[in-house]
Amino acid sequence: MKRVALAVGSMWLMMGCGGAELDVASAEQAGALEQRGGTTSYATPPTPTTGTQTYTRTGLTGANCTVTQQIGRSLDGTKMYSYCVVTCKDKTAINMHNTLYNRDLPGQIVCGSPTAGGLDRTSQSVECSGPYTPGGYSDSCFVDIYFKNIGQYASGTTPYWQF
Repeated sequence: MKRVALAVGSMWLMMGCGGAELDVASAEQAGALEQRGGTTSYATPPTPTTGTQTYTRTGLTGANCTVTQQIGRSLDGTKMYSYCVVTCKDKTAINMHNTLYNRDLPGQIVCGSPTAGGLDRTSQSVECSGPYTPGGYSDSCFVDIYFKNIGQYASGTTPYWQF
């Protein structure tokens, strides 16, 4: 029954969000689709980093969401991490992924996270990491929100920060 509900909900979400992909394999709490009321959180804390830069935007979409993006260097100095978390005041469907860029590399892309998300949640996060190379780093976070039958975007790109 859960699979049927998830499949129907996923089709409903994709049709309303211009074909956005919903990751049905995301790690979510058991019974999340049946839960009513209260606050449900699916965001995981970021990996600890040093020199962390943060970019936050608030009041996004009808669900009153906040998107926070962080870029930092690993504590041992060998990797770069980008983290994006969305938190909403109202439960909604969230679908998201992020990409870390280094403008000083030929291909510019350092890493990309898998797509994550699901229905009936107040938060979701994604993270990716790649090898550290000196340069200017920026994170692009794509966030697709489906709230009260309306597909909305809360995507954003950070400024470039030198690491």
